[in-house]
Amino acid sequence: MIKHSNKIAIVGLGPKGLYGLERILAQINANPISETVEIHLFNKTKYLGAGDVYRSDQPSYLLMNFSNAFIQMWPEEFPPPIIKN
Repeated sequence: MIKHSNKIAIVGLGPKGLYGLERILAQINANPISETVEIHLFNKTKYLGAGDVYRSDQPSYLLMNFSNAFIQMWPEEFPPPIIKN
C-alpha cells in the first residue's frame, strides 16, 4: 500500500515566504490531518525572514528604508498564530 504524502516547497524565505510557512503550519495545527506533510524550504542566503533588502551584510545605502518595527507577522484572522509574540 502506498502511503500518501503532501509535498510543499517554499522558494525564498524572505518575509513573504516566512509568513507563508507560518500560515501553512497554523492551518495544519488548527485542522489536523492524517496524511504526512513534507515542507521543503529553499533560500539563497542564510538570512531567513529578511529578504535581500534587509540583509545586514550589505552596504548601508542598499538597506531597506522601512523599519522592520512596522512589519506585523502575527495575523488577526483564523487560524491564530502558532508562535506567541
